[in-house]
Order: sequence, then C-alpha cells, then structure tokens
Amino acid sequence: MVFSAPLHIQQTFKRLGFSSNEVKILLCLLQKKQATAQEVSKKTLIAFSSAEYLLQTMVKRGLATSREVKGGDVYMACNEAELKEWLIKDRNRVNSIYDTAEEELESFLHEGTEEAWKPDVSYYEGVEGIKEIYEDMLISSNGNIYSWLDIPKIKDTLGDYLYAYISKRQKKGIVSHDIIPENEMNLTHNEKNEKREMKFVKHLPLDGEIRIYGDKVALITFSKEKPVGFVFHGKIITELFKSIFDSQWRD
Repeated sequence: MVFSAPLHIQQTFKRLGFSSNEVKILLCLLQKKQATAQEVSKKTLIAFSSAEYLLQTMVKRGLATSREVKGGDVYMACNEAELKEWLIKDRNRVNSIYDTAEEELESFLHEGTEEAWKPDVSYYEGVEGIKEIYEDMLISSNGNIYSWLDIPKIKDTLGDYLYAYISKRQKKGIVSHDIIPENEMNLTHNEKNEKREMKFVKHLPLDGEIRIYGDKVALITFSKEKPVGFVFHGKIITELFKSIFDSQWRD
C-alpha cells in the first residue's frame, strides 16, 4: 500500500521547513517505526537514491537513527519524546536566527557608515559571463548555496553546461537549497540525488535567479539576447539576503 497521511499533518511539517519529499519520508518512517530505504522508497514512490539520501538527512537532524544489517541499513524513527525535544530545539534555533537578524539589521540601519555597508560589485555579461559566476560559486561556496531559481530558465540560457555544473557541485559536496516554482522539470530534478533541498512555491515568476554563497550574492537576469549578472561581495548584504531567504524557507 502506498504511503498516505492526513493533509493537515503534512502541511504542519511543511510549515516547519520540510520539503514535500522530506515530509513523505519522515511521516512514512514515523508510521512504520523502522524500515529500510528500499521499503520507504516503495511506500512513498520516491526514487531509492533520493529516499536513502533523505533518510540520512533525517538521521543528521536527529529525527531518526540507523543501524547496519545484512543487505543495508535499517532506519528507526524517533519516539514521541524525542520528536517533542526536536521541536523545542528547532523553535529555539529559529528564534535565534530572527534575534540575530534583528540585531544585525538594527546595527546596519542605525550605526553603519557608507564605507561599512557598501559592497564590492562585479558585472558579468553574456552566457560566458554567467558561467563565470557559476564557476565562482564552486570556488567561493562554504558548502551551501541558497537560491531562488527556476531550472528550465537556467537550461534555456546555459544549455548542457547546467548538468556539468551540477556534477561539479555534487563532487565538491556542495548542497543547493532552492526556493523554486513548481513545474515538471523542477519536480523531476527533485527526484534525483543531486545534493539538493527544494521548497516549492506555486507563484514565483522568475526570469533570472538569486544565489547566496560564501560572502557573496549573485543576481542574474536571463535574456536570450544578453543575460547579465551582478555579484555583490560583502558580509552585510549577504547576511541581509540570507535572513530574507531563511524567513521564506521557514514560512
């Protein structure tokens, strides 16, 4: 029987910041108490490689444990007390994010001088220029990239370079956290094991993208005639965009 759970429970976990597939994986495991990645994959209809990766993510987040058995790992769901403890810790973590953002924005608005907040800006033009930004993301990222993007628009502009970039990013162990419109190509990529976490939104008309990586923010516009990109380099503007991203990711 295919996994199912009440819609309001699924929506609750999505409001806590879990992606659609993460919700399916976690609720399936909570229902079964313990299961292999293959069993969870069959129940949720999520590709085995993605199911295994997401189960490992649940272990890292403290919502599951695993033990090695003959033929592969078995994953055990956290119990009720552990789930409540996780909720308390996550609420404290989110509150800390907002407290930090409030303090830093207050400092920026009331104490910052032009020299302190004005970031360095680099301009890139054309497809090759956008590829330079992508290569810089592979070099300057601290292991995570936070983005608003739409994969079909990137593919239309960069062609097969997109897949070469994804392969390089995976090899470097860089995780892409994407706020992304819900469409067929994006949903397909979500099923692949691409070291990617997605938050789908229904209305996100994008003809470009925003990337936050390291202490840089890239704003890219896609145009068939001449795509252009601006890369802002500076701690304050990076933290400002990251605070906005975190707020929408948790919304």
